[in-house]
Amino acid sequence: MKKYRILIWFPYKFDYYIGIFKSLNRRDDTECRDKSDFGFETDYYSQKDYEKIQADFHANIILLYQITKRELFIDISDNVIVWSYMDDVFGKYVMVGKDYFRNFPQKNYLYLPVLDEKAFDLDGVMETMELKKKTTMAPFVPFCAVDNNVISDSVKEKYACDIALILYKRRIGDASCRRMAGINNNNALAKDAMQMLGLLYVAMRKEILEQEHIVVDVEWIERLLIRYFDQYNIWQYARNREELLERWKRLSLYVINVNLYGEIIADWLIERDYNLKLYGGWEEKKYRKYSMGYLREGSKSVQYANCMAKIGINSNPMIAIHRRTLDYMSAGTMCLSAGAGTRNFDAKANFSHYSHFFEDKKSIVMFYNKKELYDNIDFYLSHTERREEIAMAGKSIISERKLDYQNVVNQAFNELIDRMENNGDKVV
Repeated sequence: MKKYRILIWFPYKFDYYIGIFKSLNRRDDTECRDKSDFGFETDYYSQKDYEKIQADFHANIILLYQITKRELFIDISDNVIVWSYMDDVFGKYVMVGKDYFRNFPQKNYLYLPVLDEKAFDLDGVMETMELKKKTTMAPFVPFCAVDNNVISDSVKEKYACDIALILYKRRIGDASCRRMAGINNNNALAKDAMQMLGLLYVAMRKEILEQEHIVVDVEWIERLLIRYFDQYNIWQYARNREELLERWKRLSLYVINVNLYGEIIADWLIERDYNLKLYGGWEEKKYRKYSMGYLREGSKSVQYANCMAKIGINSNPMIAIHRRTLDYMSAGTMCLSAGAGTRNFDAKANFSHYSHFFEDKKSIVMFYNKKELYDNIDFYLSHTERREEIAMAGKSIISERKLDYQNVVNQAFNELIDRMENNGDKVV
Protein backbone atom coordinates (compact mmCIF):
# COMPACT_ATOMS: atom_id res chain seq x y z
CA MET A 1 0.00 0.00 0.00
CA LYS A 2 1.21 3.51 -0.84
CA LYS A 3 1.89 5.62 2.22
CA TYR A 4 1.24 9.35 1.95
CA ARG A 5 3.14 11.49 4.42
CA ILE A 6 1.23 14.73 4.94
CA LEU A 7 2.72 17.75 6.66
CA ILE A 8 0.17 20.29 7.91
CA TRP A 9 1.85 23.66 7.44
CA PHE A 10 -0.72 26.11 8.83
CA PRO A 11 0.27 29.47 10.33
CA TYR A 12 -1.70 28.63 13.49
CA LYS A 13 -3.41 25.63 15.00
CA PHE A 14 -7.07 26.14 15.92
CA ASP A 15 -8.97 23.44 17.79
CA TYR A 16 -11.05 23.20 14.63
CA TYR A 17 -8.19 21.83 12.54
CA ILE A 18 -7.25 19.15 15.04
CA GLY A 19 -10.23 17.27 13.61
CA ILE A 20 -8.63 17.39 10.17
CA PHE A 21 -5.36 15.99 11.53
CA LYS A 22 -7.12 13.19 13.39
CA SER A 23 -9.29 12.36 10.40
CA LEU A 24 -6.34 11.98 8.03
CA ASN A 25 -4.34 10.03 10.60
CA ARG A 26 -7.11 7.45 10.93
CA ARG A 27 -6.43 6.32 7.38
CA ASP A 28 -4.21 3.29 6.80
CA ASP A 29 -2.46 5.00 3.87
CA THR A 30 -1.50 8.29 5.55
CA GLU A 31 0.68 9.67 8.27
CA CYS A 32 -0.26 13.24 9.04
CA ARG A 33 1.90 15.53 11.18
CA ASP A 34 1.56 19.15 12.22
CA LYS A 35 4.62 21.40 12.16
CA SER A 36 4.34 21.79 15.95
CA ASP A 37 4.80 18.03 16.43
CA PHE A 38 8.58 18.18 15.98
CA GLY A 39 9.70 19.35 19.39
CA PHE A 40 10.74 22.93 18.69
CA GLU A 41 9.09 26.29 18.02
CA THR A 42 8.46 26.50 14.29
CA ASP A 43 8.45 29.67 12.22
CA TYR A 44 5.81 29.16 9.55
CA TYR A 45 7.73 31.40 7.14
CA SER A 46 11.21 30.02 7.83
CA GLN A 47 12.90 28.08 5.02
CA LYS A 48 15.38 26.71 7.57
CA ASP A 49 12.62 25.35 9.85
CA TYR A 50 10.77 23.86 6.88
CA GLU A 51 13.91 22.08 5.63
CA LYS A 52 14.68 20.79 9.12
CA ILE A 53 11.24 19.21 9.43
CA GLN A 54 11.20 17.96 5.86
CA ALA A 55 14.61 16.27 6.33
CA ASP A 56 13.18 14.44 9.33
CA PHE A 57 9.68 13.62 8.06
CA HIS A 58 10.07 13.44 4.26
CA ALA A 59 6.51 14.61 3.64
CA ASN A 60 5.28 14.10 0.09
CA ILE A 61 2.12 16.21 0.47
CA ILE A 62 2.13 19.63 2.13
CA LEU A 63 -1.30 20.83 3.29
CA LEU A 64 -1.51 24.63 3.38
CA TYR A 65 -4.38 26.71 4.74
CA GLN A 66 -5.61 29.86 2.94
CA ILE A 67 -2.37 30.22 1.03
CA THR A 68 -0.46 28.86 -1.96
CA LYS A 69 3.13 27.78 -2.30
CA ARG A 70 3.93 30.97 -4.20
CA GLU A 71 2.43 33.21 -1.52
CA LEU A 72 4.30 31.39 1.25
CA PHE A 73 7.75 32.21 -0.16
CA ILE A 74 9.20 28.87 0.94
CA ASP A 75 10.98 26.74 -1.60
CA ILE A 76 9.01 23.49 -1.76
CA SER A 77 10.58 21.05 -4.19
CA ASP A 78 8.61 20.03 -7.28
CA ASN A 79 8.34 16.38 -6.21
CA VAL A 80 6.18 17.47 -3.25
CA ILE A 81 2.47 18.02 -3.91
CA VAL A 82 1.00 21.18 -2.37
CA TRP A 83 -2.66 20.89 -1.35
CA SER A 84 -4.22 24.24 -0.38
CA TYR A 85 -7.40 24.23 1.67
CA MET A 86 -9.14 27.51 0.77
CA ASP A 87 -11.74 27.98 3.48
CA ASP A 88 -11.83 31.70 2.68
CA VAL A 89 -12.93 31.29 -0.94
CA PHE A 90 -14.32 34.82 -1.08
CA GLY A 91 -11.06 36.41 -0.06
CA LYS A 92 -9.00 34.37 -2.49
CA TYR A 93 -11.17 34.22 -5.56
CA VAL A 94 -14.39 36.19 -5.41
CA MET A 95 -12.47 39.40 -4.72
CA VAL A 96 -9.04 38.79 -6.22
CA GLY A 97 -10.60 36.91 -9.13
CA LYS A 98 -8.65 36.10 -12.25
CA ASP A 99 -5.37 37.48 -10.94
CA TYR A 100 -5.29 34.89 -8.19
CA PHE A 101 -5.76 31.93 -10.51
CA ARG A 102 -3.40 33.34 -13.15
CA ASN A 103 -0.64 33.15 -10.55
CA PHE A 104 -1.67 29.82 -9.11
CA PRO A 105 1.41 27.53 -8.99
CA GLN A 106 1.39 24.64 -11.40
CA LYS A 107 2.14 22.00 -8.76
CA ASN A 108 -0.61 23.15 -6.41
CA TYR A 109 -3.88 21.34 -5.89
CA LEU A 110 -6.89 23.12 -4.45
CA TYR A 111 -9.65 22.16 -2.02
CA LEU A 112 -12.60 24.58 -2.27
CA PRO A 113 -15.53 24.25 0.15
CA VAL A 114 -18.11 25.07 -2.53
CA LEU A 115 -20.59 22.96 -4.45
CA ASP A 116 -21.78 24.79 -7.58
CA GLU A 117 -18.77 25.16 -9.82
CA LYS A 118 -20.57 27.13 -12.54
CA ALA A 119 -22.07 29.62 -10.11
CA PHE A 120 -18.70 30.00 -8.40
CA ASP A 121 -16.61 30.38 -11.56
CA LEU A 122 -18.90 32.73 -13.47
CA ASP A 123 -16.18 33.95 -15.85
CA GLY A 124 -14.81 30.46 -16.59
CA VAL A 125 -11.27 31.05 -15.34
CA MET A 126 -10.95 27.56 -13.89
CA GLU A 127 -12.10 26.07 -17.18
CA THR A 128 -9.74 28.03 -19.41
CA MET A 129 -6.75 27.52 -17.12
CA GLU A 130 -7.53 23.82 -16.65
CA LEU A 131 -7.70 24.30 -12.91
CA LYS A 132 -10.77 22.06 -12.78
CA LYS A 133 -8.38 19.10 -13.09
CA LYS A 134 -6.64 20.15 -9.90
CA THR A 135 -9.59 21.31 -7.83
CA THR A 136 -11.58 19.28 -5.34
CA MET A 137 -14.94 20.68 -4.30
CA ALA A 138 -16.68 19.52 -1.13
CA PRO A 139 -18.85 21.16 1.55
CA PHE A 140 -17.36 23.16 4.39
CA VAL A 141 -15.83 21.01 7.09
CA PRO A 142 -18.10 21.40 10.13
CA PHE A 143 -17.03 21.22 13.75
CA CYS A 144 -17.32 17.93 15.59
CA ALA A 145 -20.52 18.28 17.64
CA VAL A 146 -20.51 17.68 21.40
CA ASP A 147 -22.81 15.25 23.14
CA ASN A 148 -25.58 17.23 24.86
CA ASN A 149 -25.82 14.59 27.58
CA VAL A 150 -22.32 15.34 28.90
CA ILE A 151 -22.72 19.12 29.13
CA SER A 152 -22.84 20.36 32.71
CA ASP A 153 -25.84 22.26 34.04
CA SER A 154 -23.76 25.42 34.51
CA VAL A 155 -22.65 25.34 30.85
CA LYS A 156 -26.23 24.75 29.71
CA GLU A 157 -27.39 27.73 31.74
CA LYS A 158 -24.64 29.95 30.29
CA TYR A 159 -25.28 29.14 26.62
CA ALA A 160 -29.01 28.34 26.56
CA CYS A 161 -31.11 30.75 24.48
CA ASP A 162 -33.89 30.88 21.91
CA ILE A 163 -31.69 32.30 19.14
CA ALA A 164 -27.93 32.24 18.55
CA LEU A 165 -26.09 34.33 15.96
CA ILE A 166 -22.37 33.56 15.64
CA LEU A 167 -20.64 36.19 13.51
CA TYR A 168 -17.25 37.80 14.02
CA LYS A 169 -18.28 41.42 13.69
CA ARG A 170 -16.09 43.63 11.54
CA ARG A 171 -16.37 47.27 10.57
CA ILE A 172 -15.25 48.92 7.39
CA GLY A 173 -11.76 50.12 8.23
CA ASP A 174 -10.87 47.14 10.43
CA ALA A 175 -7.54 45.49 9.59
CA SER A 176 -9.30 42.33 8.39
CA CYS A 177 -11.40 44.28 5.89
CA ARG A 178 -8.34 46.15 4.63
CA ARG A 179 -6.57 42.84 4.04
CA MET A 180 -9.57 41.49 2.15
CA ALA A 181 -9.53 44.53 -0.09
CA GLY A 182 -5.75 44.31 -0.59
CA ILE A 183 -5.42 47.86 0.71
CA ASN A 184 -2.14 49.34 1.90
CA ASN A 185 -2.77 52.28 4.22
CA ASN A 186 0.32 54.12 3.05
CA ASN A 187 -0.84 55.22 -0.38
CA ALA A 188 -3.43 57.54 -1.84
CA LEU A 189 -5.39 54.72 -3.48
CA ALA A 190 -5.90 53.11 -0.08
CA LYS A 191 -7.52 56.26 1.31
CA ASP A 192 -9.84 56.55 -1.68
CA ALA A 193 -10.66 52.84 -1.48
CA MET A 194 -11.56 53.01 2.21
CA GLN A 195 -13.68 56.10 1.56
CA MET A 196 -15.40 54.23 -1.26
CA LEU A 197 -16.13 51.25 1.00
CA GLY A 198 -17.60 53.59 3.60
CA LEU A 199 -19.87 55.29 1.04
CA LEU A 200 -21.03 51.99 -0.39
CA TYR A 201 -21.67 50.58 3.08
CA VAL A 202 -23.95 53.50 3.96
CA ALA A 203 -25.76 53.38 0.58
CA MET A 204 -26.35 49.62 0.70
CA ARG A 205 -27.46 49.73 4.33
CA LYS A 206 -30.01 52.41 3.42
CA GLU A 207 -31.30 50.29 0.53
CA ILE A 208 -31.69 47.15 2.65
CA LEU A 209 -33.41 49.00 5.51
CA GLU A 210 -35.82 50.74 3.14
CA GLN A 211 -36.78 47.53 1.37
CA GLU A 212 -36.52 45.39 4.53
CA HIS A 213 -35.11 42.50 2.56
CA ILE A 214 -31.65 41.14 1.76
CA VAL A 215 -30.44 42.80 -1.42
CA VAL A 216 -27.88 41.17 -3.67
CA ASP A 217 -28.56 43.02 -6.90
CA VAL A 218 -25.32 43.05 -8.87
CA GLU A 219 -26.69 45.48 -11.47
CA TRP A 220 -27.73 47.92 -8.74
CA ILE A 221 -24.28 47.63 -7.15
CA GLU A 222 -22.65 48.28 -10.54
CA ARG A 223 -24.71 51.43 -11.13
CA LEU A 224 -23.82 52.69 -7.67
CA LEU A 225 -20.11 52.01 -8.23
CA ILE A 226 -20.04 53.84 -11.57
CA ARG A 227 -21.70 56.86 -9.98
CA TYR A 228 -19.09 57.02 -7.20
CA PHE A 229 -16.20 56.22 -9.54
CA ASP A 230 -17.24 59.20 -11.67
CA GLN A 231 -17.79 61.47 -8.68
CA TYR A 232 -14.44 60.74 -7.03
CA ASN A 233 -12.42 60.14 -10.22
CA ILE A 234 -11.48 56.60 -9.19
CA TRP A 235 -10.96 55.72 -12.86
CA GLN A 236 -7.55 57.43 -12.73
CA TYR A 237 -6.21 54.37 -10.89
CA ALA A 238 -7.45 51.87 -13.49
CA ARG A 239 -5.42 50.38 -16.30
CA ASN A 240 -8.54 48.48 -17.30
CA ARG A 241 -11.88 50.06 -16.34
CA GLU A 242 -13.82 46.83 -16.82
CA GLU A 243 -11.53 44.82 -14.53
CA LEU A 244 -11.60 47.55 -11.87
CA LEU A 245 -15.39 47.57 -11.91
CA GLU A 246 -15.59 43.77 -11.79
CA ARG A 247 -13.23 43.58 -8.83
CA TRP A 248 -15.17 46.21 -6.92
CA LYS A 249 -18.44 44.41 -7.55
CA ARG A 250 -16.94 41.30 -5.94
CA LEU A 251 -15.43 43.36 -3.14
CA SER A 252 -18.74 45.08 -2.43
CA LEU A 253 -20.59 41.78 -2.29
CA TYR A 254 -18.20 40.44 0.33
CA VAL A 255 -16.55 43.10 2.48
CA ILE A 256 -19.71 45.17 2.68
CA ASN A 257 -22.60 42.78 2.29
CA VAL A 258 -21.48 39.78 4.35
CA ASN A 259 -20.69 42.00 7.34
CA LEU A 260 -23.64 44.30 6.67
CA TYR A 261 -26.22 41.51 6.55
CA GLY A 262 -25.15 40.10 9.90
CA GLU A 263 -25.37 43.53 11.51
CA ILE A 264 -28.80 44.31 10.04
CA ILE A 265 -30.16 40.88 10.97
CA ALA A 266 -28.88 41.42 14.53
CA ASP A 267 -30.60 44.83 14.58
CA TRP A 268 -33.85 43.25 13.37
CA LEU A 269 -33.59 40.64 16.15
CA ILE A 270 -33.00 43.13 18.96
CA GLU A 271 -35.94 45.24 17.77
CA ARG A 272 -38.13 42.36 18.98
CA ASP A 273 -36.02 41.80 22.12
CA TYR A 274 -35.83 38.06 21.52
CA ASN A 275 -33.98 35.78 23.92
CA LEU A 276 -30.90 36.24 21.76
CA LYS A 277 -27.18 35.59 22.22
CA LEU A 278 -24.66 37.24 19.90
CA TYR A 279 -21.16 35.77 19.64
CA GLY A 280 -18.13 37.40 18.02
CA GLY A 281 -17.67 40.93 19.34
CA TRP A 282 -20.80 43.13 19.27
CA GLU A 283 -19.41 45.62 21.78
CA GLU A 284 -21.58 48.64 20.92
CA LYS A 285 -23.98 49.78 23.61
CA LYS A 286 -27.15 48.59 21.84
CA TYR A 287 -25.80 45.01 21.67
CA ARG A 288 -24.42 44.68 25.20
CA LYS A 289 -27.53 43.03 26.61
CA TYR A 290 -27.13 40.21 24.06
CA SER A 291 -23.38 40.05 23.46
CA MET A 292 -21.48 37.03 24.76
CA GLY A 293 -18.07 38.20 23.53
CA TYR A 294 -15.65 36.32 21.29
CA LEU A 295 -15.40 32.56 20.95
CA ARG A 296 -12.17 30.88 19.92
CA GLU A 297 -12.62 29.29 16.50
CA GLY A 298 -13.34 25.60 16.85
CA SER A 299 -13.38 25.60 20.64
CA LYS A 300 -15.81 23.71 22.85
CA SER A 301 -17.47 27.07 23.56
CA VAL A 302 -18.49 27.37 19.90
CA GLN A 303 -19.95 23.89 20.02
CA TYR A 304 -21.88 24.70 23.20
CA ALA A 305 -23.26 27.84 21.52
CA ASN A 306 -24.33 25.73 18.52
CA CYS A 307 -26.21 23.08 20.46
CA MET A 308 -27.76 25.09 23.31
CA ALA A 309 -29.83 27.42 21.08
CA LYS A 310 -33.31 26.52 19.86
CA ILE A 311 -32.66 28.32 16.55
CA GLY A 312 -29.26 29.06 14.99
CA ILE A 313 -29.03 31.90 12.45
CA ASN A 314 -26.78 31.68 9.39
CA SER A 315 -26.49 35.32 8.30
CA ASN A 316 -24.43 34.74 5.14
CA PRO A 317 -26.95 34.80 2.27
CA MET A 318 -24.46 33.87 -0.44
CA ILE A 319 -23.35 30.60 1.15
CA ALA A 320 -26.47 28.93 2.51
CA ILE A 321 -24.33 25.84 3.16
CA HIS A 322 -21.81 27.59 5.33
CA ARG A 323 -19.87 25.89 8.11
CA ARG A 324 -22.28 27.52 10.58
CA THR A 325 -25.22 25.85 8.81
CA LEU A 326 -23.65 22.43 9.23
CA ASP A 327 -22.52 23.19 12.79
CA TYR A 328 -26.03 24.05 13.96
CA MET A 329 -27.54 21.04 12.22
CA SER A 330 -24.95 18.54 13.44
CA ALA A 331 -25.60 19.83 16.98
CA GLY A 332 -29.33 19.14 16.60
CA THR A 333 -30.34 22.79 16.33
CA MET A 334 -32.72 24.13 13.70
CA CYS A 335 -30.91 26.38 11.21
CA LEU A 336 -32.67 29.54 10.03
CA SER A 337 -30.63 30.75 7.07
CA ALA A 338 -30.61 34.04 5.19
CA GLY A 339 -31.25 33.87 1.45
CA ALA A 340 -30.11 36.41 -1.13
CA GLY A 341 -32.43 38.83 -2.91
CA THR A 342 -35.19 36.82 -4.55
CA ARG A 343 -35.49 33.08 -4.47
CA ASN A 344 -34.68 32.89 -8.19
CA PHE A 345 -31.43 34.82 -7.72
CA ASP A 346 -30.57 32.67 -4.73
CA ALA A 347 -30.96 29.48 -6.74
CA LYS A 348 -28.99 30.81 -9.71
CA ALA A 349 -25.97 32.46 -8.15
CA ASN A 350 -25.46 30.83 -4.76
CA PHE A 351 -22.51 28.52 -5.27
CA SER A 352 -23.19 26.45 -2.17
CA HIS A 353 -26.93 26.32 -2.49
CA TYR A 354 -28.82 24.66 0.37
CA SER A 355 -30.92 22.52 -2.00
CA HIS A 356 -27.91 20.25 -2.67
CA PHE A 357 -28.73 18.50 0.61
CA PHE A 358 -31.58 20.23 2.42
CA GLU A 359 -35.19 21.20 1.75
CA ASP A 360 -36.76 24.44 2.93
CA LYS A 361 -39.23 23.95 5.79
CA LYS A 362 -38.24 20.28 6.11
CA SER A 363 -34.57 20.20 7.16
CA ILE A 364 -33.63 23.91 7.02
CA VAL A 365 -35.68 27.12 7.12
CA MET A 366 -34.88 30.00 4.76
CA PHE A 367 -35.80 33.68 5.11
CA TYR A 368 -35.40 36.49 2.58
CA ASN A 369 -36.66 39.55 4.40
CA LYS A 370 -37.44 41.05 7.78
CA LYS A 371 -41.04 39.83 7.87
CA GLU A 372 -40.04 36.23 7.07
CA LEU A 373 -37.34 36.38 9.77
CA TYR A 374 -39.90 37.38 12.39
CA ASP A 375 -42.65 35.05 11.14
CA ASN A 376 -40.33 32.03 11.14
CA ILE A 377 -38.90 32.75 14.59
CA ASP A 378 -42.33 33.31 16.13
CA PHE A 379 -43.78 30.19 14.52
CA TYR A 380 -40.96 27.79 15.33
CA LEU A 381 -40.46 29.03 18.89
CA SER A 382 -44.16 28.42 19.57
CA HIS A 383 -44.27 25.10 17.69
CA THR A 384 -41.60 23.12 19.52
CA GLU A 385 -42.46 19.76 17.98
CA ARG A 386 -42.23 21.08 14.40
CA ARG A 387 -38.95 22.89 15.15
CA GLU A 388 -37.41 19.76 16.62
CA GLU A 389 -38.58 17.69 13.63
CA ILE A 390 -36.73 20.05 11.27
CA ALA A 391 -33.65 20.05 13.51
CA MET A 392 -33.58 16.24 13.63
CA ALA A 393 -34.15 16.02 9.86
CA GLY A 394 -31.12 18.26 9.27
CA LYS A 395 -29.01 16.23 11.68
CA SER A 396 -30.08 12.97 10.01
CA ILE A 397 -29.12 14.28 6.56
CA ILE A 398 -25.66 15.22 7.82
CA SER A 399 -25.28 11.64 9.07
CA GLU A 400 -26.80 9.96 6.00
CA ARG A 401 -24.97 12.11 3.44
CA LYS A 402 -21.71 11.89 5.44
CA LEU A 403 -21.31 15.65 5.90
CA ASP A 404 -19.41 15.29 9.19
CA TYR A 405 -15.82 16.58 9.26
CA GLN A 406 -14.20 13.13 9.09
CA ASN A 407 -16.09 12.02 5.98
CA VAL A 408 -15.76 15.37 4.20
CA VAL A 409 -11.99 15.49 4.75
CA ASN A 410 -11.56 11.90 3.58
CA GLN A 411 -13.74 12.49 0.53
CA ALA A 412 -11.59 15.49 -0.40
CA PHE A 413 -8.37 13.51 0.14
CA ASN A 414 -9.59 10.59 -1.98
CA GLU A 415 -10.43 13.01 -4.78
CA LEU A 416 -6.99 14.63 -4.45
CA ILE A 417 -5.28 11.25 -4.95
CA ASP A 418 -7.51 10.46 -7.95
CA ARG A 419 -6.78 13.85 -9.52
CA MET A 420 -3.04 13.43 -9.08
CA GLU A 421 -3.07 10.01 -10.70
CA ASN A 422 -5.26 11.22 -13.59
CA ASN A 423 -2.96 14.20 -14.16
CA GLY A 424 0.14 12.00 -14.16
CA ASP A 425 1.65 13.53 -11.02
CA LYS A 426 3.52 10.96 -8.97
CA VAL A 427 3.83 11.05 -5.22
CA VAL A 428 6.99 9.28 -4.12
